[in-house]
Amino acid sequence: MASDSIAGVNGWLKSKAAITAIVGARIIEKGLGQNPIYPALSFFSVFVGAGHTHDFDIGPFWDRVQFDCWATSKSDLDSLADALINAGKTGISGTFNGVVLGGALFLGARELEGDYRGTEVLETVRRKIVEFKIWFR
Repeated sequence: MASDSIAGVNGWLKSKAAITAIVGARIIEKGLGQNPIYPALSFFSVFVGAGHTHDFDIGPFWDRVQFDCWATSKSDLDSLADALINAGKTGISGTFNGVVLGGALFLGARELEGDYRGTEVLETVRRKIVEFKIWFR
């Protein structure tokens, strides 16, 4: 189910003009890979849970999704995170890549002081993590 929800989230992200105006096509599932171009947005599923209704029908599933905003300047980082948060707060719903997204809860955002990959410290790259709980079918 996580792959289904992630496909839906990917389609939803690509439908948001405020986000694609900043990152273009650099919306990436999981990690950035080698030699990324910034700003960029990566995301992955942290946890998937299931719900149920009183008639024991399997209800909507939910997925806690972590979005990593990446940029080389503070202003680009803040613009990307704000665009993502605003888009999520106004509604993560609709059908994207065959997945029905039915709502979201903003869980929080935090900026990391440094980015470490192995032993290399990338001081020129900034990262902000944004998390949402997203319901889907």
